[in-house]
Amino acid sequence: MRHSDFVTIHTDLTNANRSVVKLQYQTVSTPFGIMIIGGDADGLRLCDFVIDPTEYITQYKLHYPEVILCQRESSLLSIVQSFLLDPKVFHDHIPIIVSATEFQVAVWKSVLEIPWGDTSTYTAIAADAGYTGAVRAAGTAIGKNPVLFVIPCHRVVLSNGKCGNYLRGVEKKKTLLDYEFTHKE
Repeated sequence: MRHSDFVTIHTDLTNANRSVVKLQYQTVSTPFGIMIIGGDADGLRLCDFVIDPTEYITQYKLHYPEVILCQRESSLLSIVQSFLLDPKVFHDHIPIIVSATEFQVAVWKSVLEIPWGDTSTYTAIAADAGYTGAVRAAGTAIGKNPVLFVIPCHRVVLSNGKCGNYLRGVEKKKTLLDYEFTHKE
């Protein structure tokens, strides 16, 4: 299973000229921990692991004052929640909306191609994205992934096979990889 089978990435064009962006969000308890997911009518814009959802929302509002967050369910968030709870039986579609460069989108699309239970390297991802030699830049793009687990950046490891970094910590990355390896098709 590749996430590219059911995830599409679109760059944010509709919100580029708006001064305020309204996102619906909800908290989801997953096998990997608590996550916050958020989006609007166009698609998923946020998926992140959290320890304290209230603190996370407070910090998010400080970093993105143009975003108005409303806690409520939506059909998109229900779809994402069903994916997070049991990704191996998921057969729907998740549109992702990102404010990103062409390079970041190319890197994230390459990450979507990594099969469930497998890994790839930063070097391979840079090459697959069409930017051979831009390994550090690919790593930076991967680190800016706004929708953790949906774009499975945890599957990208160092060329020597070591885990490498992860936005929410190496232990979280190892937990995700171990789960996928033990539940591989």
